[in-house]
Amino acid sequence: MNAHHAIDLTTALWLGGIGACIGSFLNVVAYRLPIGMSVIWKPSHCPKCRHPIRARDNVPVFGWLWLRGRCRDCGEPISPRYAIVEFLMGLAFFALAYFELFSGGANLPDGPISPLVGAADNVWIPHGPLSGLYAYHALLLSLLVCVTLIDLDRQKVPSKLIGLGLATGVGLAAWFPFLHPAGPRFFEDASIGCSGLTGASIGWVVGMTSARLIALLRRQPLAKAGRNLTAGFIFLGAFLGWQGIFPMAAVLLIAGISILVKNSHKDLITTKSLAPIAMIHLAIWKSLDEIVRSLVS
Repeated sequence: MNAHHAIDLTTALWLGGIGACIGSFLNVVAYRLPIGMSVIWKPSHCPKCRHPIRARDNVPVFGWLWLRGRCRDCGEPISPRYAIVEFLMGLAFFALAYFELFSGGANLPDGPISPLVGAADNVWIPHGPLSGLYAYHALLLSLLVCVTLIDLDRQKVPSKLIGLGLATGVGLAAWFPFLHPAGPRFFEDASIGCSGLTGASIGWVVGMTSARLIALLRRQPLAKAGRNLTAGFIFLGAFLGWQGIFPMAAVLLIAGISILVKNSHKDLITTKSLAPIAMIHLAIWKSLDEIVRSLVS
């Protein structure tokens, strides 16, 4: 392994560690926010004995392994979901670093946006737009994972989380236009902010349509799951813009209609599929964008 590869691996592991810490926080947010608890002021504690979790036991992934999945004080089992979420978030940040940050943004429409590759030239000597895009997309993945966890708990995504995610996705891109690398294309949007709002609107339509298809296949009411799925699509649209979500939406709707016509009982998409879909989309975004442009031109 040469020096450049060693720097890349070390940096990716460091970013993965940050992702694992964020995953730990998302576990807290997903549990507390729907029931109205503060996600900041009250320290993490065992839900049975109420004893605060010690700092050494709160290390992402390793803390759960050290405790062998049980509270140190009362022996109450700790769900492996906490460690799994931490590991997956760490893996997501690790992978995103390689295919977006270290590549100079080669995965992005019209990318790469940096002529340099590797962590040494794009992280330790920061490339502002590229670092901003990495953080922006990492935030999108974090929001989608949070929505997934809330859905798995059979809770409803709070309106304030939806509003915060929407405002952040649209607002940051309006202030920093490079965060929507596809830019105003095919139609001359009044602003980049319009791209985010239009994307969020498309996300709402796709989310509601997908939720109704699933409800129809299951012969069940929409209930909370429909709201949660729609929230995830709103986040996708706000952060990727309509240019980013449009090809994804078209494929999903066509597939959903096909499944419905065939009377299949398999779900087209569930809330827990959104984060992996977003990750795949980010990895192949440039290719998808080229396909859309070739169809439109």
